[in-house]
Amino acid sequence: MSKKNLLLSGFSKKMFLKFQKIAENEFNFFAETDNLTDEKIHMVIIHWKANDVCEKVQSVLKNNFFSTLPVILYSPVNETLILQCFQNGIDDFIDEKLSNEVIKAKIKAYLNCKNRLKAGKKKIKIGTLVINPKKRKVTRKGVDVDLTKIEYDILTLLSQDRTKIFSRDEIYKQIWGNKVIVGERTLDVHMNNLRKKIGKNKIRTKKGIGFGINPDL
Repeated sequence: MSKKNLLLSGFSKKMFLKFQKIAENEFNFFAETDNLTDEKIHMVIIHWKANDVCEKVQSVLKNNFFSTLPVILYSPVNETLILQCFQNGIDDFIDEKLSNEVIKAKIKAYLNCKNRLKAGKKKIKIGTLVINPKKRKVTRKGVDVDLTKIEYDILTLLSQDRTKIFSRDEIYKQIWGNKVIVGERTLDVHMNNLRKKIGKNKIRTKKGIGFGINPDL
């Protein structure tokens, strides 16, 4: 797995070296003066003094290169400024008083969270079928497919792991929940309707087990 590249802005040389120690070969840290044209940055961590926080945050976010990245503030957490910082684009805080282990864990947790959110919005392709989770939209050969909510939810569930066969019980639980009683034939009816709309070869059936996406597409 490739390392995540993090930009440190407003850090002294001593503080920069501290973060390099925290990294322990799991992250790459770059100073704001580094040539970053060929580097993919995953997060920006800035340090500030109380009287220049807004100016520093705004200067970072004005750069289109960083405007879509998570921006974390490394500082003594002062509650009187937290709201102001959030209003100016800060995503989260790291308190200077935290141990190196906790700082490292916080960075990893935030990056993992962003990765999951990004993955959840990424388009999924199954042959000529395209699922757009962000818009809850499905197209087949470029033409919109009119799915019911249940059909869409079943399709996206199966698409989460194309190598897996989802059991009937698992599908009932994920789609309808534990408190809803669903008839034995209900899933079959939805699955048949779904196949008619997206193509019979898109979904495979494992007799006596459940359903999954055709891995050969």
